[in-house]
Amino acid sequence: MKTARVPFSETGLFPALLTKYLSGDESLRPFYRFKPELHSFAEAIAERRKTKINRQVLHDALMHQYGRLIETAQEAKMSIASLLSEDTFTVTTGHQLNIFTGPLYCVYKVLSTIRLAQQLRDAHPECHFVPVFWMASEDHDIAEIDHFRVYGNELKWEQAGAGPSGRLSTAGLDDLSNRLQELLGEQHQSISAVFKNAYSRHHNLADATREIFNTLFGKFGLVVLDGDDSVLKREFAPMMLQELTRQTSFNAMSETNTRFQAVGKLQVTPRNINLFYMQDGLRERIDRSENGDWNVLNTSMVFNQAQLEKELNLHPECFSPNVVLRPVYQETTLPNLAYIGGPGELNYWLQLKGVFDAFDVYYPMVLMRSSFILLNDADVSRMEKLGFAVTDLFQSQDTLLVKALERIGETAPDLSGAYKQTSDAFDMLKQQLSKVDATLVPSVEAEKAKAMKAISNLEEKAHRAVKRKNEQMLAQITKLKSRIAPSGVPQERIEGFPGLNADFSGKLIDELLPHASPIEPCHTVVM
Repeated sequence: MKTARVPFSETGLFPALLTKYLSGDESLRPFYRFKPELHSFAEAIAERRKTKINRQVLHDALMHQYGRLIETAQEAKMSIASLLSEDTFTVTTGHQLNIFTGPLYCVYKVLSTIRLAQQLRDAHPECHFVPVFWMASEDHDIAEIDHFRVYGNELKWEQAGAGPSGRLSTAGLDDLSNRLQELLGEQHQSISAVFKNAYSRHHNLADATREIFNTLFGKFGLVVLDGDDSVLKREFAPMMLQELTRQTSFNAMSETNTRFQAVGKLQVTPRNINLFYMQDGLRERIDRSENGDWNVLNTSMVFNQAQLEKELNLHPECFSPNVVLRPVYQETTLPNLAYIGGPGELNYWLQLKGVFDAFDVYYPMVLMRSSFILLNDADVSRMEKLGFAVTDLFQSQDTLLVKALERIGETAPDLSGAYKQTSDAFDMLKQQLSKVDATLVPSVEAEKAKAMKAISNLEEKAHRAVKRKNEQMLAQITKLKSRIAPSGVPQERIEGFPGLNADFSGKLIDELLPHASPIEPCHTVVM
């Protein structure tokens, strides 16, 4: 396997804020604590030691969540046991519970997290580092998780249901597993069996997803954590009460956003209360009425303060943080040093530092996950025949066609000279006629516009003629671009893991892991 590293800034695929952050732009410095560099972890570790969490509660909750799976998840079991030690720290990523792991970038996030843990073990052998995947099991945007793509086919989960995603029944996923097996073929039955076994053995999506990620990544010591946990929520309950009664995150983030707008785009806008009320099949916003009570929107549920505090004490699992508060919940639960995410997550984490400060919670290092483009042998062959370098792949299809045609000495005629000559001729005509009658100038301008339009039309016809003449070359470029960015969207946001893993003979995870460094993130082309 060959790889080529391309800086994010040279791809045209990633937002400018990411480049500013990774380059250390001083305008962003007020919005984070630790620079995203390996040597910053010494300071991060020292600061994290000052913040205590209930490690016994975390250990016991994880053991309960794993249940019988812990009997075969030996590496995860050792990681969970190590969390009892004050010398153990976590590095974390998180994602929604996309079926069949969803788009490739979810896998890239996990690989980046595992790789960071390995790098930290080498740099700080006196400590232990556990990679954690935080399942966003409370999210209820089912349309974002109910489909995946393999070999150009989109498979959709028609029986997904509603409410918190982690509590959804796995009914119907068995049939999709069979369809996946058909598409992958018998030679790749082992990967389709990973999903089929998990979805058939577990009744809810969270438990099935835990088994899938343990099967794929468990050997690296990955721990899969479900935030939808009454024991862990009880530890977070005092902060949820503060949010409900003081609107802490709204006030803090509103102030931050006022300053952040000068340097970046707002990814998240806070609500007055950034909590949901949650039950099976229900996750609705909590709002406060004019009389001071708390309402659960789209329901008849209303709480006065005494009732609210009682409900929070008896049923903390019914209260669910949204995107603003979930990171705070995460950092009060784990002995965490860093969060690894994509460009959108990085953006809103930078908006959140004021919220962490308001709750007096440790703000971790924020790192960008690694990113990949995966090319198979046919893609590489096309690229070589067309004479393209790796950096050419990020140019537009029209630019690539011109480049390929230039290589064989055949291009559409350059009519820039014709434009200039025509323009100059009409300018001279306008100058001469204006001396005779100034009212003739608009007529000259109109005729000039017609002439320039005629040249433009001829130029377009010439380009189309060249494309027709080289249809096969254009088709090869189209195939190559559709591999890199299907429907104009980066490969990692469209394609699913099972098909690409099959293309790499089932070894994709092991092949990519050494190149998945969030300390030196880039867009890596894999061939």
